[in-house]
Amino acid sequence: MARTSPRVDLLGPVRMSVDARPVALGSGLRLAAFVVLASGEGRAVTRRELVNALWGARPPATADGSVYTYVAGLRRALAAAGAPDLLVSDRDGYRLAIPPEALDLTAFTRLSAEAAALVAGGDDRKGIETYARALHLSRGEPLSGVPGPFAESRREQLGAALLATQEAHAAARLEHGAHAEVAAELASLIDLFPLRESLRELRMRALHRAGRHVEALALFSDTREILRRELGAEPSGSLRRLHQRILTDDGPGTAVRKPAAPESQHGPAAVRRPAAPRFVGRTDVLDLLRHHLAELRHGRGGSVWLEGDPGIGKSEVVAVALHEPDRRDHHVAWATADELTSRFPLQVMLDCLGIHPETAETERALLAQNLWEPEPAGYGFATQDPTYAPSRRLREHIEALCAERPLVLVLDDLHWADAVTLRLVERLLPASGEMPLLLVTTARSGWKGTGMSAVHDRVAATGGTVVRLGPLSAGEADELTGHLVGARQGPILRRLTTRAEGNPLYITELVRGLMRTQSIEIVDGMATVEPRQAGLAPRTLQSALDRASRTVSEHSRDMLRWLAVLGDDVPVQRLFEVLMPAGRNELQDSIEESVSAGLLVDAGDRLRFRHPLLREVVYEEIARSFRGVMHAQAARALAVTGAPGVSVAEHLVGEDTDMDDWAVEWLSANAPHLGDTAPEVTAQLIERALLECRMDRATRETLRMILVRLLFRLARLPESSIRQVLATAVDPVHLAELNLLLAAVQLRAGRPEAGVETLNRTRSGPLVPQVWDTRRRLLMRHLERAVDASRFRVPRAEGSPGTPAADPVAVVHRLTASWYSNTAARNHPAALENVRDAIELIRAHPEADGPQADLHELLVHSLHYVDRFPEAAEVIERCHADKDRTDPALMWIPEALHHFWTGAWDADLAALESVRRPSDATSLGVMAEVGPSANLIGHGLAAYICQLRGDRPAVARHLDTLRPIPIEGAVEREACSFFLRAEAFELEHEGDPAAAFAKLGETSLDPEFAPLQTPYKWFPYLLRLAQEMADQDKVDRVMEAARREARRTVGSRGAQMALYRCQALALREPGLAVRAAAHYREVGRRLERAEALAEAAGLFAAGDRPDEARTAVTESVRLYRSFGAHWWAEDLKARLTNLRAVTYRPVS
Repeated sequence: MARTSPRVDLLGPVRMSVDARPVALGSGLRLAAFVVLASGEGRAVTRRELVNALWGARPPATADGSVYTYVAGLRRALAAAGAPDLLVSDRDGYRLAIPPEALDLTAFTRLSAEAAALVAGGDDRKGIETYARALHLSRGEPLSGVPGPFAESRREQLGAALLATQEAHAAARLEHGAHAEVAAELASLIDLFPLRESLRELRMRALHRAGRHVEALALFSDTREILRRELGAEPSGSLRRLHQRILTDDGPGTAVRKPAAPESQHGPAAVRRPAAPRFVGRTDVLDLLRHHLAELRHGRGGSVWLEGDPGIGKSEVVAVALHEPDRRDHHVAWATADELTSRFPLQVMLDCLGIHPETAETERALLAQNLWEPEPAGYGFATQDPTYAPSRRLREHIEALCAERPLVLVLDDLHWADAVTLRLVERLLPASGEMPLLLVTTARSGWKGTGMSAVHDRVAATGGTVVRLGPLSAGEADELTGHLVGARQGPILRRLTTRAEGNPLYITELVRGLMRTQSIEIVDGMATVEPRQAGLAPRTLQSALDRASRTVSEHSRDMLRWLAVLGDDVPVQRLFEVLMPAGRNELQDSIEESVSAGLLVDAGDRLRFRHPLLREVVYEEIARSFRGVMHAQAARALAVTGAPGVSVAEHLVGEDTDMDDWAVEWLSANAPHLGDTAPEVTAQLIERALLECRMDRATRETLRMILVRLLFRLARLPESSIRQVLATAVDPVHLAELNLLLAAVQLRAGRPEAGVETLNRTRSGPLVPQVWDTRRRLLMRHLERAVDASRFRVPRAEGSPGTPAADPVAVVHRLTASWYSNTAARNHPAALENVRDAIELIRAHPEADGPQADLHELLVHSLHYVDRFPEAAEVIERCHADKDRTDPALMWIPEALHHFWTGAWDADLAALESVRRPSDATSLGVMAEVGPSANLIGHGLAAYICQLRGDRPAVARHLDTLRPIPIEGAVEREACSFFLRAEAFELEHEGDPAAAFAKLGETSLDPEFAPLQTPYKWFPYLLRLAQEMADQDKVDRVMEAARREARRTVGSRGAQMALYRCQALALREPGLAVRAAAHYREVGRRLERAEALAEAAGLFAAGDRPDEARTAVTESVRLYRSFGAHWWAEDLKARLTNLRAVTYRPVS
C-alpha cells in the first residue's frame, strides 16, 4: 500500500489534507469529534471520552449512536481522500494514526521552545526569526467554529499559548530595537485582551523607548482606570515602577542591544510623520522613492513632486518608503507647512531642519540666532531683499549636511509654504542633481500661485519626477478595510466604504467611527453592519473627521481647539504656557485622552494632530470671533514667557485678531527686529495698528518710519506714502531719511530729475548725523548719472574749461553730458577728452566740487574702452590715495571691471566685497538706495567669475539675488550685461543653447538696448552658440552686428578684435583668433586673450593641426589657471580632447 502524507491544522479553522488533497471533515459535532481524535496525537480515544468531549456531563440518550455515526462519516471522508486506514478501531476505542509531526500544534510547541532557548542564550536575532516561524503557523482563532466543551477548553489553552508566544516575540524584538513596530502591534493585542497587564507594560516600555512619552503615560492612565473599573484592583508593582521611571525620564530601564543609529550633532530634525501601521497599494510610487534612496546612498540626489487630493495618502507613502530601521547612511528632515507658518518667511524650512534658538544642538541654535543678521563682511553687496541672507545661510547649512551624509528633505503640504521658502526650494532643485540631496515635496491637487508653478516646473526641468497620486483600486480599498476590521467585508460595509472612492483616510475614519460605536459585528469571519447603523455613517471625509474629534470629553475638546490655534506641530511646553490656568494635571489628562483616542500624535516634546485635515476641522469649528480672542490670548501668553517674536506675531496677524494697546506697545518694541525676520507680516501689523489704534504722536511717527523702511526694502513704497509721513514728521533724523528715501523711490520710478530736486531741497542740520550728508552726496551722484544717461544724445554744449565767463559747475555738467553722448556714439577719444577736461576744471575751480565732481569712474571706463589699462590702474590707485578729494568706495565698480578683464579675480572679488551694508539701525544700505544697477553689475560679475571657477553654490547665490530685479529703465539696461551673460552660461550648462542665445543675444545684438555698453565682447560666444545649433540665420545676425560695431567704433580696436574672432569661427580660420590674442596680450586684456587662444586651439584641432592646437591650449589653460578658473581650464581641456586631435602635456 502506498504511503500517505497527512497534515492536520488546528491553529485556526480546522483542516486536514492527505498528500496535499483536502479531506472533507464536515462540520459541527463531527468536526468536534475529529478534533478530539487529532488532539490524542496517535493515542486511542474511548467512546466515553468522545461523549464527554462533545456533550459534557449531560449527554443526550442517543450520544453513543451519534458517536458511531460521526466516526463512520470521518472514515468515509478519509477513504475518499485515499487514506481509509488512518482512522483505526480497536478494543480501547478509536485512534487517528498520524505521526506527531503531522500536527501544526506539535511544530508550534517545538519552535516556541527553541526560540525561548535562543533568546535566553543571547542569540536574539535567531530567536526572533524562530518565534516568527512559530507564529506564522497560526491562521486565526484556534479551532475556529468548532463546538463542544472540549473544543472550547482547548481553544482557550491554545489561545493562551499563542498569546504568550506573541508576547515573548514582542519582548525579544523590543530588546533588539524595534520600538515603534512593537508599539503598533501591541495596540491591537491590547484591544483584544484589555485586562492583560503584561501586554500594557510591554507597550508602555516600547512607547517610552520610542520617545513617545505622552502616549506611554496615557496608556498607564487608561490601564489604571480599566483595572479599577473591571477588577477593583491597582496596577502591578512593575507597571507602577515603569510609570515612575517614565515620569522622571530615567532611561528605558533595560539596555537595548541594537539601538537606532544616533543622529549627527549637525543633523536636521528627525522624520516627524511615522510610517502608517497599515498601508496598501502604491507599489509604483514606493518603488520610485526606494530607487531614489538607493541612488542617494551612492551620492546621487534627485527630486520628487507628489500631489493628490486631501487624505489620498501622499504623506503616508513617503513615510512608508522612508521608514527603515537603519538610517545611518542618510539624514532625514521632515516638516509640514500650514496656514499659520505660510505668513512667515522660511518658517517651514526652519522647522524641517530643526533650526530654532531653543534647540539643544549648539550649531543649529547659533544659526537660528544669527539667521536674520545682515550680510557680514565678505558678501559685500547690500540687497533690498532681507530674506536673501537667511536663504543663503540655509542653503549653506543644507550643503554642509549633504557633505556629512546624504540628506532626504521632505516638505509636506507645500501649497501652504511661504513665497521665500518656495524660492529656496526652486533654487535647491538644480543642486539636488549635483550633491546627495533627495528633495521630496507633497501638495494638494488644485494648488495655485506662481511660486508653486515655478517649483513644479523646476522639478520637471531638472530631471525630477512629478507624480499624481490617484485613489486606491477597489481591491486595495477592500484590503485596507480588511486590515482595519480584521475580517472580510460584508455587502453593507463594502457599500459604505465605496463612498470613499478609494480615499484611504476616508476609509480609515469611516471604519474607525463604525468600530467606536460598535456598529460592526464579525459573523463567520465576515464584518457585517446593521442597515440602521449604516444610515448613520458619515457621508464625507470632513464629517468623518468631525465625528472623530468629538469622541473625547469636552475639556479635551477645548484643549484640542487651543492646539489647533497654536499650529500644526506644537511644543508641549508652549501648550502649558498658554493654558496654565487650566491646571497642569488636568491638561495632562486631556493630552493623554486625546492621544489614546488617536486624535493626537506624541512626538517626544511636541504634539501634533494625527492628520493635518483633523486640525483644519477642529480649527474651523471655532467661531471666527472667538478665534481672534484665542489668538490674542496666545500672543500675550507667549510674549510673557519670552517666546520668539515670530511666535507672537503669527497670532496677532490673523484677520480675526483685534489690535489693542498691548499689541501696539509690543509692536513698537519688537518691530525693528521682527521686520528683518518677517517683513511682510511686520508691515501688515503696523498698517493695522496705525489704522485701528490710538497712540501718542511719537509712537505713531516711530511706527510709520519702521513701516516706510520695510516697504522700501520690499520695493512697495509709493511716493504718496513718504509724503504723508513727511507732512507729520518732526524728528530731524527722520526728515533727512525720508527725503533720501523719496529721492531713491523717484530714481527707481525712472524720474531721476525729480530725485535731484528732492535732494536739492534737503539740507543737513546740526542734529542730523554726518552719515546722512555722505549718503545724500552719494545718492545725488547716482541721480545725476541717471539724468545724464537719459540725455546722452544731446550735442556737446557751448562753453569750455578755457572760457572764464562760464559757470564751472554748468560746464562740468555739459562735459559730462558730452561724455555720455560720445561714448554712445563709440567716439571714445572724444569721450576721454570730455572727462579729462571736466576733471581739470574741477581742480582749477574747487568751488565746482559738487555732485558732478566725482568723474573718475567715467575716466576709468574711457581708458578701458581705448585699451589703456595701465593708466586706468593708476587712476584707481590715485583715488585710493587721495581720499580727501575722491571717495574710494565709489570706485568699486570700475575697479571690479578692471580686475575682471586683467584676470586679477581674487582682487576683483575683494573689490566687490568692499561695499558694506551700514550698521546703524536707520540705514538701508548704499545698494538699496541707488537702485538695482549696482547689484546687477556686482552680482553679475561675481556670478560669471564663480561659473568659470566651478563654484556652483556661489553662482546660485549671486543669480538668485538678481533674478527678481526687473530690467526696465535705462540704468538697469546699461548694468545688466554680465548678469545676462551669466544666465546664458547657466542655460548652456543645462543643455539649452537656443535659450542661452535668446537670453544674451536679444539684448546684445540690439544697438538701442544699452547704447553705452560694448556688446561686441559677447559676439564670439553668441556665434559659437549659433554654430552649435547649426542656425545660419543667427550666425548671419551675429556677423552683421560685429561688422557694424567695428565700423562705428573710433579710437578702440576692441570691436575689430571681436570681429576677427567671429570671422575665425565662421571661416574656420584660426589665424584670425591668434591675431586677436596677440592684440589682447599687447594691451593687457588677459581674459579675452585666454578666450581667443581657446577658440584658436579648437580650430587648430579641428583642422588637424595638433602642434599648434597644443601650443594655443597650453597658453589658454595657463591663463585660466592664473585667474583661479581651474574648473574652466579642465573643462576646456576635456572639450578639446573630444576632438581627438590633441595630446596634452602637463602645464605648470
